Amino acid sequence: MKSKDNSNPNSNTNLNTNSHSSSNLNSEQKGELAIVLDTNVLVSAFIAPGGNPAQILDRIISGKGKEEGKGGQGRRGRSLDLYLSKGILDEARRVLLEYERLRENYNYSDEEVRDFLNALKKAAQVIVNPPSIEVIEEDPDDDEILACALAAEADYIVSGDSHLKDLKVHEGIEILAPAEFLAILGEGKEDEEAG
Repeated sequence: MKSKDNSNPNSNTNLNTNSHSSSNLNSEQKGELAIVLDTNVLVSAFIAPGGNPAQILDRIISGKGKEEGKGGQGRRGRSLDLYLSKGILDEARRVLLEYERLRENYNYSDEEVRDFLNALKKAAQVIVNPPSIEVIEEDPDDDEILACALAAEADYIVSGDSHLKDLKVHEGIEILAPAEFLAILGEGKEDEEAG
């Protein structure tokens, strides 16, 4: 179930070319590995192009075929399907555009952020109605990541967030640091803690 609005090239619905409500996913729409990337992984991929988070995202984006919905592939041929929610994308936008210290340290433009977010929207299946859940008392914003993963029936959440990593597994979904996820794909440096 894809939604696309070609009437306004700047509309959010046009950018969310692969949108799904949480109740409309099935195994035929998913590749071999369905993954959700936490906001901190997305931000790290943006500011540190050589790090593990960037390697994961590059694998997804560079493996994106011309056919809509085709995911990237790991070295061992495992198909990677990225799932994000509107909440995850909104948080990434907010962090990258509003955290002045981050902007000062990494010196990037609004246009670079916009291009990055557009690439994410094109590469991901965007969950538009994730379930409302309450799991992480210490940081309720982390529940958005879990809700997206549940709606996507994800295999993995990739995160550097301690609250999520402490869970290790949530309803059958493994929660791994970027280096751990790359190790599963047979790529990257296993000895790097969070990315």
